[in-house]
Amino acid sequence: MLVFIDESYQQKAVGDVWTALAAICVPKESCRDIARELFKLKKRFWHVREPDEMELKGSKLLNARGVQSPRNRDFIQEIISLCKLYKLTPFAVAQHHPEGLELSRLRGKGILPDLHKGLVRRVHQFLADKHPERLGILAFDERDRQTNRHISRAFRNYLFKSKEAQEFEQIVETPFFYDSEITPAGEIVDIVAYLMCARYAGRKNDSVLEKFFMSFRDLSYSPQAGAWSSKRLWGFSALGVDPS
Repeated sequence: MLVFIDESYQQKAVGDVWTALAAICVPKESCRDIARELFKLKKRFWHVREPDEMELKGSKLLNARGVQSPRNRDFIQEIISLCKLYKLTPFAVAQHHPEGLELSRLRGKGILPDLHKGLVRRVHQFLADKHPERLGILAFDERDRQTNRHISRAFRNYLFKSKEAQEFEQIVETPFFYDSEITPAGEIVDIVAYLMCARYAGRKNDSVLEKFFMSFRDLSYSPQAGAWSSKRLWGFSALGVDPS
């Protein structure tokens, strides 16, 4: 199982930052089909000639102005249908923090932030419950070489030094990195991350955005169905905030 991860940040004011981290789990046998279908959608909606001629960005498609475009709305609906067709499973976690929680700010410490731990827990539980025969290969949107190294170090420290994460035997210990401009699943997870961040950063009352948020959330996996408890791993969740 390939797990593509991306993040989104929104600063409402000085010292008022929301951070979201999203993942989309893609069966490896579906990757080529997804790339092909996404290119077809790009050609249909934007008349591109090459798959990487246009990079999909949630911040462009779903910002306050972009979400008013009928073409953008129809395109996002097609993306949701594509996820359903190929059984892609999204997860997203968000957190409010005065300075944000960008992983690259933790240089030298090698500590994985709670936001990232929360996402890995959800992916692990999904694999354990639904795909016990599969391994999860995590892929982050690449940055510069030094930052990629910080991410790798923090991720390995978490897996090998944390008592909790030592049980995550289906998570491959080495993270990989992808170029979002040429990685179809990376473009999709960018949209999910933006939706998650925008919603909790103040756009819950945007009915179109909320509809898309709910549609992606319905595709996620939340174990321990039933009454809300702090132990439940909701597929889409803002840490420290009511799940609604």
